[in-house]
Amino acid sequence: MEVSPNVVYWTVVVALLACSVFFVVDVQLRKRSWQSDKQLQVNSGEPVEVLKVIDGDEVSVKHAHGTFVVRLLGVKSFNPSANEPGLSGLGAQTMQALERILDSKKPITVHFKEFKQDKANRLLAYIHVGDVDVGERLVKGGFSVAYTRYPFSRENDYLAAELEAQREAKGLWANEKAVSRVQGWKGSWDAQRQDG
Repeated sequence: MEVSPNVVYWTVVVALLACSVFFVVDVQLRKRSWQSDKQLQVNSGEPVEVLKVIDGDEVSVKHAHGTFVVRLLGVKSFNPSANEPGLSGLGAQTMQALERILDSKKPITVHFKEFKQDKANRLLAYIHVGDVDVGERLVKGGFSVAYTRYPFSRENDYLAAELEAQREAKGLWANEKAVSRVQGWKGSWDAQRQDG
């Protein structure tokens, strides 16, 4: 019995589509499991326990009132699952750097000027390990860039850290393709910020 190429093609397409749907649903279910269904009650400066580094700018944490995800204010990192030549691996390096920074015996705390959550119910906050600002450390090491789409209270410090990393060609600043991508992001953020 001979199988037509058309049947093989559509079988592969359906299988790939099913895998994609499974992956998307699995990721969303995992993200929900890292967050509590309760109304988030946390004050700036309160201690948290890191449960999981989700990517270079997202961390799942446990607090006295439940678990939630923190979206680090003021940083943007490359996606760890990016498979683009010249950029793949940058996101994974950032995740590893973030895990190293957070793997400390010092207390880990969340900080913010005002309590804010984004559309995905992530707390928009800074994370400190002792007195070290984790986001600023990522930017200074060239693992992340200052995310200037929206103003944030530590913007000047983060931009100074970014300039230092850029001058010293640290991390992503040593990668010509990454620098070009970041310049595109920055141009887009500037335009969006001016538009409101």
